[in-house]
Amino acid sequence: MDSEKTLLKPGVVIKPNCNELTAVDLVHRFYGFKVIELTEMNSYDDRNYLITVEERETNCNLIQYTLKITNSLESSVPNLIEAFNEMGIYLKQNGLTVPYPIPSKDGKLLVRVRLSEKSEAENAVRLLTFIPGKLIREVEYTKPLLYEAGKLLAKLTNALEKFENDALKNRNMIWSLNNVPRLRSFLFALKDESRKVLVSNLIKEFEIDVLSKTHSFKAGIIHGDFNEQNLIVDKVGNEFKPYGIIDFGDCHFAPLVFDLAILCTYIMLDCKTMDPTEAPAYVIAGYTSLRALTDEEFSIIPLCIKARLCQSLVLGAYTYSQDPSNEYILSSSKTGWTRLQNIIDINETMLLQLW
Repeated sequence: MDSEKTLLKPGVVIKPNCNELTAVDLVHRFYGFKVIELTEMNSYDDRNYLITVEERETNCNLIQYTLKITNSLESSVPNLIEAFNEMGIYLKQNGLTVPYPIPSKDGKLLVRVRLSEKSEAENAVRLLTFIPGKLIREVEYTKPLLYEAGKLLAKLTNALEKFENDALKNRNMIWSLNNVPRLRSFLFALKDESRKVLVSNLIKEFEIDVLSKTHSFKAGIIHGDFNEQNLIVDKVGNEFKPYGIIDFGDCHFAPLVFDLAILCTYIMLDCKTMDPTEAPAYVIAGYTSLRALTDEEFSIIPLCIKARLCQSLVLGAYTYSQDPSNEYILSSSKTGWTRLQNIIDINETMLLQLW
């Protein structure tokens, strides 16, 4: 498939048209479980449901799962959902706590369905193990917590270095930092002209100082959205510690340092217990305890953070314009513009010295 066809285009609605009754029916029809409780979880483009099912011998005493219905765009990409499944199983086998697929009644790790008679496209449906615990954003950020978050990312990166998959290697997606220049097509969603100018200038800077040099950075399969909503923590003694990683829907091939910059971005956005500009120092320290960064990789982190903030703010504004009922997609905008201006106002050399 032409990789251009897999990119989100303005005006195209890709989120599955699914309600709770349909979700319950899918679980019963394909997996044989009776759903006793169902809660929809946050998502930009997919439908994710936390489901509780009645126990029976074949479900290994697990009573909670995640039902994931993938958007029509990514459901149409050959071998992509299979790649997600392959990665989940691989990471589980390598000692990481991640969701992995549960077979259907027919032994399939994914099923494809038309959600209504009017649907032209099929959506990929999977039942995944549920990772219990709190999201990292639900607990107080401490220096040890952020250090361990960076360390967990390094463990994931180390594991993925040995993972190869052509569908992921060739994947082209709008949320990749590789595609920051494509934000220009979505700037119409910003109503403030000064913000359009700000983002346009940062896109140009990112093209010159990062994208022109990506050949010199070590690359591989990355998570792509390693953020405060995709890290699960558990209490160990008196401290919370990150242990689980969820939502691999944005994984793709890119410079490995992009994942670290993405984590730093969202920790800065969500940080309330310390100076947000200091928080990346602890994340980076944890990461580099297991993985070294080259000077060039380290030097681009501030600009990558700015670029990721631009992605979140622009694509968030666009997606909200398409679906005003989805408040989740505005989560970045609440503090995002302020954080972006703050980091722009600080000299990059000073930031790097701080980190």
